Amino acid sequence: MIQKWNKVRPPIPREFIEEFRTYLIQKKIDANEHRQKMLLKLKRQQNNYKNNTTTNNRNYYEWIDQRILSKTYPDYIKIIVNLILAPYLVVIKKLSYEESYHIINEWLQKCNLLRKLDFNVRTVVNTALTTAYKKQIPPMRMIRLKTNYKDLYFLLMQKGKIDREGKKNYN
Repeated sequence: MIQKWNKVRPPIPREFIEEFRTYLIQKKIDANEHRQKMLLKLKRQQNNYKNNTTTNNRNYYEWIDQRILSKTYPDYIKIIVNLILAPYLVVIKKLSYEESYHIINEWLQKCNLLRKLDFNVRTVVNTALTTAYKKQIPPMRMIRLKTNYKDLYFLLMQKGKIDREGKKNYN
């Protein structure tokens, strides 16, 4: 029913206002409780994820120890250091800056024997480790390597096969 306003407001009982105010306060309390429960649930999930991934990551990234750190490569060294080794040592293994630097530097010296490095080792390693500490991004996965760096992927796969079959060893 539509009618023209006669400029008269009906009286609102005080009990109604108090009930409505109580309702709004309770709604706010319920929303805060729900938010707290969701945050607690999210924290539990994150803690479970961290606990699970810490143990699983060591197995998942085992290929880095087996196919990269234990062998030397003539090509793709900067990519390996920046996208695989530095993030692996910092994010997955949680090594200190000095330990990580030492491991990468030692690996680069072995690679240098295979083929002379054409870059400043200190600068590349410092940049890679600093980036890994700042961003905390895990190392590139094999699937991503296969998609984005096919030649490097096939080099890693070929070297693994050759070593397993015992035909050739580049070390």
